[in-house]
Amino acid sequence: MSRAGRTLLDRRTLLRGAIGGVAMSMGLPTLELFLDANGDAYADGSSFPKRFGVFFWGNGTLPGLWTPTTQGASWELSEQLGPLAAVKDQISVVTGMALKSPNSTPHESGASGIMAGGDLIQNTFSLTRPSVDQSVADEIGRDTRFRSLELGVVDEGNFWSFADANVPNPIEFDPHTLYRRLFVDGFTPPGAEPVVDPLLVHRLSVLDAVREQSGRLCGKLGAVDRQRLEQHLDGVRDLERQLANVTPTPLGCVVPGQPATDYPALPDGSPDLSARNAVMAGLLASALSCDQTRVFTYWLTGSQAEVRLPGVECTDPASGAVGPCPETFHRYTHDERGVDWSDQPIVNQCVKRVMVELNEFLSTLSGTPEGDGSLLDNCGILCTSDCSWGAYHLVDEYPIIVAGRAGGTLNAGVHYRSPSAENVNSVTLSLARAMGLNWSSWGEGAAKTSDGLSAIENW
Repeated sequence: MSRAGRTLLDRRTLLRGAIGGVAMSMGLPTLELFLDANGDAYADGSSFPKRFGVFFWGNGTLPGLWTPTTQGASWELSEQLGPLAAVKDQISVVTGMALKSPNSTPHESGASGIMAGGDLIQNTFSLTRPSVDQSVADEIGRDTRFRSLELGVVDEGNFWSFADANVPNPIEFDPHTLYRRLFVDGFTPPGAEPVVDPLLVHRLSVLDAVREQSGRLCGKLGAVDRQRLEQHLDGVRDLERQLANVTPTPLGCVVPGQPATDYPALPDGSPDLSARNAVMAGLLASALSCDQTRVFTYWLTGSQAEVRLPGVECTDPASGAVGPCPETFHRYTHDERGVDWSDQPIVNQCVKRVMVELNEFLSTLSGTPEGDGSLLDNCGILCTSDCSWGAYHLVDEYPIIVAGRAGGTLNAGVHYRSPSAENVNSVTLSLARAMGLNWSSWGEGAAKTSDGLSAIENW
């Protein structure tokens, strides 16, 4: 039946029944009946929310094997991008861009530059300002249960989601703990009325009573103590936000099954990165489709990741036997250093393994239906690393993949190559604007830009 002649049915309709005399109800998925004629919004005029995210891995790429040889919509996958064939039409690859902030600290300056548009605080591993995910969350993250989610697959390296200077956000690495946080503790099942925890109300009333006094105290403290008190008071604001956002869970929300509590290492001793990545990607997809959050950072690894990757093989020089490589991704970026990036076959394997995991992540979002498309269609995701060529910690030829269409405001399926080492922060600015944010610029100092990258924009 065409949408023009379809039966009228409210998208909040519940299927009701009984089991053993107990009344049961179940929300409906996003049916065609609920959508407008184009299938990209609800018939009542409300649209699917846009989601902003970052997918990050450490140690960069090999630019000579990463960069596609063709440009535009007819581009072809390079060797290192080959594992992304299944999502090729849903990503845009941007090459030839450069970080304009100082590259003073190997790996960490690159991570700081791409995440916050500037350099580190001198002699620290801390940002000078909020990271881009938190700046976006300030504007689109207030109406959901979680202002943002920060989750990771392997706890190796440094992580770069910062609420403010010197205020890193904790990263959740345990799938079971994440599941409980998202879908057990405080979660409202689809179709149920939200219940406000009375203890939360009581705590907030107590904190309200001391708010004025704490504000006066801030003015009397030194910089370090003032920052510590501000961090404490941020908890008050989080409680307020939780109370303000006790809203019904979308009826199309599908709660995932409970994940395993343990993910033992592989026989060679390396972490079971693929299994953990698959389950974390699935939990995030469910959280996004249930509108638990609209902003996330997803850390496959941190910067300068000392991680052994599954499927990466080496030849033993003594016996000639082929087996799992004994060293980490980061170690091989230096131990295999040659005069050319083609001299690093193990690093090449590592990068391609990372792309296998990125494909798993993006395919999970792409495989989650939303309207006539998928969850990925309503995302804008910056996929990037902490450098380009890890052997020399370079920050030109910066690796950038933009995934998703952000509800139609981003182009997908193109390769853009900068002819002049343009500012990589223009990509970030375009992503923010694709979320509907009226940002006039992004970055600081030499890295600041007021220009987006028109090649990925669709407005």
